[in-house]
Amino acid sequence: MKKPEIIINVLLFLGFSAPPLLAEYMTASPWDVPGKGFDVLCYEPFDYAYLFLALTIFMVANIRIAQKQERPMVQAAMLGVFITFVWFVTCLIVVGGMHLELGGKL
Repeated sequence: MKKPEIIINVLLFLGFSAPPLLAEYMTASPWDVPGKGFDVLCYEPFDYAYLFLALTIFMVANIRIAQKQERPMVQAAMLGVFITFVWFVTCLIVVGGMHLELGGKL
């Protein structure tokens, strides 16, 4: 296991992607098409709370890995910000695609 930061970031990426996708899939029905995926991702419990949680955890995880590997913490923090941005855009696209696939409108 040469690159633990890759494994940890991939697991965090997938773990943070699951709740909005599952919320969208499980709450949409033929009678009530709009699922709750966008709400979980962007608006609950307050605006962008889930994004800030992901940002915090990605940054802390990358900073802790950088400390163990004696790398610059600023570089690790910026990597956490970048991964969070990629995660958020990917989740918006995937949840939006699932929403449209289930018959909803954007």
